[in-house]
Amino acid sequence: MYHNALWVSLANGLCCTPFWWSYTEWINDSVVTNQIRHFANFVSDIDFAHLNLEPSKIDAGSCDAWAMKSDKLIFGWVVNPRVSVARESFTISGLKDGSYEVRIYHAWRGQYLDAVMAQCKDGQLIVKIPELTRTQDHAAYIGNDVAFKIVPK
Repeated sequence: MYHNALWVSLANGLCCTPFWWSYTEWINDSVVTNQIRHFANFVSDIDFAHLNLEPSKIDAGSCDAWAMKSDKLIFGWVVNPRVSVARESFTISGLKDGSYEVRIYHAWRGQYLDAVMAQCKDGQLIVKIPELTRTQDHAAYIGNDVAFKIVPK
C-alpha cells in the first residue's frame, strides 16, 4: 500500500507525496527506506518548479495508469495489481508526432531499463512494457507496476 500510494500520488499530479508515520510489521524501516530511495531516484531529475505539468490522457487496457505531461517531459505509472504488467502496453494521447525516448523504471528495484525510441503517430505514442527474462543466470521479473519517463527528441 505504501509503494502504491507514493507512485499514484506522483503520477496523478498531487502536490505532495504521502508518508506513513507509524511503523508496523508491514511498514517498517526496511520498507520505507527502500521505497523512498527508489522514489527519490526517479524524481531527482524532474524540474517540478519549471515544468508546466498537466494530466495526460493515458490508456493502458486492463491496467490502471496515470501520467503527467509538459512539452519537455511525460512521466507516469502503470499498475496491474492482479497480474504482471509484462507485455502490456499503454498509449499516451495528445502528443506531437515525432520521436520520443522512453525509459521504463522498475519501481521495486529502483532501476531504469535500457532506454528505447518510440514514434508518435497521429498524436498517439504506444509503449510496450517488456517482459524481463533470465540474464546472466538471474531471473528478472518486471512485477505488477512500472513508472516511466518519456522525452521528446
